Amino acid sequence: RPSARRLAAPNDGARGGEVVVLEVSTGEIELHADSPLELQWRLMLTPVRGAGQPLVADFETRYFHMQRFTTVSAALAAAPKPWIILHQGNQLNPYINYPFLTLEPLKAYVREAHASGAKVKLYYTVRELSGAAAELWALASLRGEILIRSPRAEGHVWLREHLRDNYTAAWHEALADGEIDAAVVTPAFTSRWDNYWIEGILWLVRNLDI
Repeated sequence: RPSARRLAAPNDGARGGEVVVLEVSTGEIELHADSPLELQWRLMLTPVRGAGQPLVADFETRYFHMQRFTTVSAALAAAPKPWIILHQGNQLNPYINYPFLTLEPLKAYVREAHASGAKVKLYYTVRELSGAAAELWALASLRGEILIRSPRAEGHVWLREHLRDNYTAAWHEALADGEIDAAVVTPAFTSRWDNYWIEGILWLVRNLDI
């Protein structure tokens, strides 16, 4: 359990101001003879800038990273008022970089999280795209502009059978219901697909209140 307190910096002619002392405690633990105990922890300072305020470390924000589905109440039990990150592959955001096919469950989850004081983020980026994307066949027709080509069929069998050689295989994952999400490689910040991705973020903000 980390805690921080501010102290006045010593007046030694150097730059004035304050210093922060960080104290980290495990809380009460029980030790047993001949049983080694290894303590590991990481310190990640996150500077944030307020309106005209100096940089400060953010010790309040907590992230709950969800690979498989976890209820809002379980996330809140792990961290008070967290940012819940819905990674690709879970039931609410199953398809990598394409969170547009499970909208109603997502809306309900976001509403519940917000009502409980939590916030929600989605794994949604560039570089690879789920084979479940509705735009896949249109992108495949653009002669390698969006789907990066490979000289041979590779990756998951669905990609090999359907796209043949007009793609490069990326991540694939077995979802909770047994479906396979097979992805293809897309450019990162070098094509028109970036505009589509940015518009996708805007759409999610407007329609899911992410």
